[in-house]
Amino acid sequence: MIEANVIIPTRNRPDDLRRCLEALSRQRTARRFEVVVVDDSAGPSPLPRVDGGLEVAAISSGGRGPGAARNAGIAAARGALVLFTDDDTSPSPGWVEAACSFLASHPECVGVEGKTVSPAYDHLYEHSVENDAPGTFLACNIAFRKEVLDELGGFDARSFPAAHCEDLDLAFRAQRLGPIGFEPRMEILHHPRPISLRRLVARSWLASSEVRLFKRHRDRWPARTPVRLLPVFVVSGKWARLLRAEGWKLLVQPRRAARFSAAAVGQIVVTAVAVAVARS
Repeated sequence: MIEANVIIPTRNRPDDLRRCLEALSRQRTARRFEVVVVDDSAGPSPLPRVDGGLEVAAISSGGRGPGAARNAGIAAARGALVLFTDDDTSPSPGWVEAACSFLASHPECVGVEGKTVSPAYDHLYEHSVENDAPGTFLACNIAFRKEVLDELGGFDARSFPAAHCEDLDLAFRAQRLGPIGFEPRMEILHHPRPISLRRLVARSWLASSEVRLFKRHRDRWPARTPVRLLPVFVVSGKWARLLRAEGWKLLVQPRRAARFSAAAVGQIVVTAVAVAVARS
């Protein structure tokens, strides 16, 4: 009997998917689990072959975005536990066992998140994510009880069609039913990937998702905080911290300073525009 399913949405990244599946084939657990790969590519994409006896089911979600892809995976899941990761990760050998054993020993928890690490990367030229503390709720490293996901209706793909804030919204809703634990042994490696300056700036269009998140879960932020300005405050604070971290590098590397300035100003401006558009 299948105890757990691992859901992986993927879109036009076969090499990344193969690396993730190879990591899952090396899991050290006696539990039977099945991987559900949800292909959200524009066209058909062949499933990479992986040795090691990994049970894999492949379905398609029709290019509707990560939230809808994960929901398709939830619908196909046959286990009582559902673990989520992304195709650009490598779960540690104890990842599945850590998630399952935590939820088995903590019946009060509706879910559990883990530790996400990344190799050192350059935030001006690469994208990655990290998490070593509770409350981040990254969709690339979290697990829920299947019955909880069914009760909540999964991810709200209509309100959050892009890969931004859909994971936080689901976690916040799940916490109304019970706590979400944190298990550091549930560790994955998130692989950095190159990002162009245009793409780096354009990511700030996702601020409209932040506005929807802040409005829906207003009680999670101070009452006097202006919800529609929160995304601008967040991105401005991020670049202020990065400026302190860069320090002397920007003084001796003019090209880096130029890219830093363009990225910081561009993101702040685009965030403000995205928030204004979301208001109308």
